[in-house]
Amino acid sequence: MLSTQSLLNTPLKVGLVAATILLALTVGRWWFGDQDISRFIVCGDRFTDAAKIPTPLKILTDSAGYDGQFFARLAFSPLDQQKSAWGITLDHPPYRQQRIIYPTLAWAFAAGKPELIPWTLVLVNFLALVGIAVIAATIARRFQLYPGYGLLLMLSSGFLLSFGRNLAEPLAGFFVLLALYFLLDRRLIGCAIIASFGVLTREPAIITFGAVGVLTMWNSFRRKQRPLDYSFLWLLLPLAFYIGWQIYLTNIWGHAPATTGPSLDSWPLKGFITQAFQHPYREKPFACLVLFLYLGWHLWLFLEVLASFRVQLTVFGSKTKNYLSTLRSAWVFWTLFAAFLPTCMWEDDWGFTRILAEWSMLGWLCLFAAGKKPSRKLVIFTLVLTVGTVLRLWLRP
Repeated sequence: MLSTQSLLNTPLKVGLVAATILLALTVGRWWFGDQDISRFIVCGDRFTDAAKIPTPLKILTDSAGYDGQFFARLAFSPLDQQKSAWGITLDHPPYRQQRIIYPTLAWAFAAGKPELIPWTLVLVNFLALVGIAVIAATIARRFQLYPGYGLLLMLSSGFLLSFGRNLAEPLAGFFVLLALYFLLDRRLIGCAIIASFGVLTREPAIITFGAVGVLTMWNSFRRKQRPLDYSFLWLLLPLAFYIGWQIYLTNIWGHAPATTGPSLDSWPLKGFITQAFQHPYREKPFACLVLFLYLGWHLWLFLEVLASFRVQLTVFGSKTKNYLSTLRSAWVFWTLFAAFLPTCMWEDDWGFTRILAEWSMLGWLCLFAAGKKPSRKLVIFTLVLTVGTVLRLWLRP
């Protein structure tokens, strides 16, 4: 009988298992959605006009839909400069268009054919999540850990929920993880190029690469090596692309993307506490239970990563020490960012799980680089939550 250990003992096997899980999720969501792949988009009639869309899409009535409809709109024509086109109206055009890589790849995979866009939006994220599992398994093995742990990064709830609604988190996570893999071997040019794709997929990735740039520069200056290695300057490339794209969109739309999206709160945990007092617990007890399960999982991961900080950097060689310090710094930056998330991000689990997908991925990597195995209970909790997430995506929009 094939054991779990042998089933997931190579990155390739991890990738095959990841693809199988995602295929089951995809087929189930398609099947329970009346065999309509556009169910992944979650269009709402407030922003989508059924009479004007170039290909039939499943549209919810009396609904604002979800963000996937805006990625679909951009995938029909990525560089379109109209607020309303192809039957879909962008709520905040510069804010939506700053996340350009995901819809552009879907458009490219579809060869510009509108009828293929609903399929290629799913395909791009499918490949991205399989890629996350394979790269994470490779990194785990590099740190003498079981490659099967790499599957945990893909199974993080934020990535699966985003996959189920055609959002950019899976692709952004793939680019971030691949860039961090290149960083592990100090291949800074490759890291910088891939990171640039990451920040143009989802702008919060700049938090991770800001930490990467600062820590890599600091480590370069601390070395005794002379002449000084200035290769760390390559890590300014993602920032340059990000600023350049922001300037372009500001010129096109007349205002900066940052001014149209949700703003961070002025006090830490203000949004979380506000929503905790406003949540309709009695009216929606089951939704409340689900919310607490996802919050509990994130808190558990937070505590395990925090406990791993007790492993002193001095016990590692310089390469691992620098890498782990960079990962920890990025994770801390993300934790601070999460503390200032506005109330709207805590209204339901879709909001905070999505935005914390990259945070959770960094947390797993901190454990791997410190040589710490995730606790058995956390692994079981992750698997149970994964089953619940898959069933949820099968049965609801």
